[in-house]
Amino acid sequence: WGISIVALLVLMAISAGSSSAMRFGISSPRHFTATPVITAKQHEGQKSDLISWTSGNITTYKENDTINFRFTLSGSEASSGQMQVRFTENDGTCLFFDNYFVLQGVTNVSGATPTVGVAPGGGPTAIAGEWVVTLDVAFSAAGEGVVNYQLKLSNQAGDCNGSSQHSRLTPGDGVSQTGQQNVPVPANQIIELPSITVAKQVDRADGAGFVAASAGEYCFTLDSGACTPVDSSGQVVFADVADGAHTITESANLAHSGYTFDSGTGTNCVFAGSTATATVAQGTTATNATCTFMNKLTAPPKVTVTKSCSPGPADADDRFQIQLNGSNVGTALACGGTLDVNPTAGQTYTITEVAGNGTTNLGDYTSSSSTGCSGTLNFGGTDTCTITNALKALPTVTVTKDCDPNAGADADDRFQFTNNGNNVAADPVACEGSRTITLQPGAAFNFDELAGNGTTTLADYTKTRSSGCTDTDGLQRGESGSCTITNTLKALPTVTVTKNCAPDAGADADDRFQVTNNGNNTTDPPLACEGSVVLTLPRGAAFDINEVAGNGTTDLGNYTETRSAGCTDADGLQRGETGSCTITNTLKAAPKVTVNKVCQAKASSGDRFQVNLDGSDTGAPLDCGDSLDVSVTPGAAYEITEGAAGTTELANYTSSLSDDCSGTLANFGDTATCTITNTLKAAPKVTVTKACPNGKANDGDRFQVKRNGINVGAPLDCGAEANDHTDVTVTAGVAYTITEGAAGTADLA
Repeated sequence: WGISIVALLVLMAISAGSSSAMRFGISSPRHFTATPVITAKQHEGQKSDLISWTSGNITTYKENDTINFRFTLSGSEASSGQMQVRFTENDGTCLFFDNYFVLQGVTNVSGATPTVGVAPGGGPTAIAGEWVVTLDVAFSAAGEGVVNYQLKLSNQAGDCNGSSQHSRLTPGDGVSQTGQQNVPVPANQIIELPSITVAKQVDRADGAGFVAASAGEYCFTLDSGACTPVDSSGQVVFADVADGAHTITESANLAHSGYTFDSGTGTNCVFAGSTATATVAQGTTATNATCTFMNKLTAPPKVTVTKSCSPGPADADDRFQIQLNGSNVGTALACGGTLDVNPTAGQTYTITEVAGNGTTNLGDYTSSSSTGCSGTLNFGGTDTCTITNALKALPTVTVTKDCDPNAGADADDRFQFTNNGNNVAADPVACEGSRTITLQPGAAFNFDELAGNGTTTLADYTKTRSSGCTDTDGLQRGESGSCTITNTLKALPTVTVTKNCAPDAGADADDRFQVTNNGNNTTDPPLACEGSVVLTLPRGAAFDINEVAGNGTTDLGNYTETRSAGCTDADGLQRGETGSCTITNTLKAAPKVTVNKVCQAKASSGDRFQVNLDGSDTGAPLDCGDSLDVSVTPGAAYEITEGAAGTTELANYTSSLSDDCSGTLANFGDTATCTITNTLKAAPKVTVTKACPNGKANDGDRFQVKRNGINVGAPLDCGAEANDHTDVTVTAGVAYTITEGAAGTADLA
């Protein structure tokens, strides 16, 4: 008990002596607590140079500027608490600081960095002329830091009175303060931004004179910005404008038409017509401007329109409908008529015309309008508009006769122009001449030509016409066209003569062929095989194109000649026509010798015989009964022989050659026959004779001849003239062995 009572008394004593440790809620002080361990100190504001700081007067900031402030928090141990920042709201005459508070962070000085934040529901809240912001502050351990925050001056701060404006700190629960806590921001040191007040006065022609315009009746533009409507006092205030001159213009009356600018007056404001220039400057007392615009109700604008035609109308019934901005006004005018037109005041207008009835064609005229036919008029304004229609000339087409070459087929050639099949009323023209033809408006035309005299032949030319020579819709007044009829002289007729040889090389590479026409050599050099030449012929002259040998080595007898149908024409060709003539020389077959192989029998089934021409193999080897055609050089001696092929040994045969196996064939197409006959010689044989010098052992002894171990023939007797020998055939070129064996009663032992 005693200890508890003492502790309680100590706590009460500490609380009673700690007036700096006041506690508060969001907007009102709270009850006292123990001595705080967090201290707020060194409250400063940043000077307008944005470099140095002071706890004294903060001066020369402009309306709407932001100002940076800072204070230091130190904590002796881990702790938390609350404090307030209070800054001037309304000093009774105007708003000084805006409802604006921004914490900008905490800069560590030493130890732990404090955490600082606006308490929930902690403002800014307006209380008794001040904005109040409640902050929660806390240290996690002993430390010190600088708290930065920012406030903003209102756009009317310079209009406030006196010098009591400020930002100050108030400690709360767990927070104490030392040193200067109130930073003054005197209103009389704030730089005011200038304003321009624009007033609108109107004379409604009701005898009341100039009165304030109604709300929204006009709007004003500052320096090409948005157009701002006047308020119920007929005014617009442009606040916080930049130093210098500003241009102010007004709109037309947005509620009633018929008002025009009358005059203007003001302070620091001059007028040039309906445009005002206001000059303002900032300062602790700003240089402002006022401009008053005065407008009067006047008569609507009018334009007098006159219809002029030069030299007159295309038709006496032509009428012209006047249009204002594309819409008809009044009745259609004849040439010389007039009409008053009322455009909308203050708006751009354009006065034009359209055809006023079904017979008027504005395309018949060239139209021009005076300057008063378009523009802008305000109430009371007038102008004149003259629309002049100059009648266009009848349409024309210039028809030109072009010849290629310019001289044409003959210098006397003439060409008669026609239109729609009828001769035009103009003389025929020579090459490169022209005529200008006048037409009726809208009439279809089709320009062409006929021969203009008896010597002109249009068939000598290829004709082309330009697109301007025909038009189914015709041309209108004032229009002109051009038509060019071009006659290109056709070339003299030609025939392309082609020398075709089969084969292409002909009999000899030097063979040449001279082209003839109607039996006469042409002037062109002789052609080689596969060559060609273009012959130019007189128009309509018969021709017969052929050939003769073109040099001394060419023998046409080596060829069979044929000519195509185009090589002759009894009527000839006309200018521009071409033909083709092909003279084909087919080389007759080369001289040849037909070689026949004749054999009564062969030594072996594989025996073959290779034909040789002048000692060289030619063709495939022949079997008995085969034949081969051998080509030989015309006029050159040849000799045909044979060689062995396959299994053949020519020594097994007796060979003979017919007379034509050698000789000369003089020309292409010559032939001969060579027969090579091979007669097989008898097979090789061995005559075996049986001799018994000492006689026989037995009368019945006989001896069997063997060839390569095989019995051959009947057994032989000794010495018997009729049976002591026999012929044994052997294979030619193959080794053989003849022995004997016992026969009859013989015992070879």
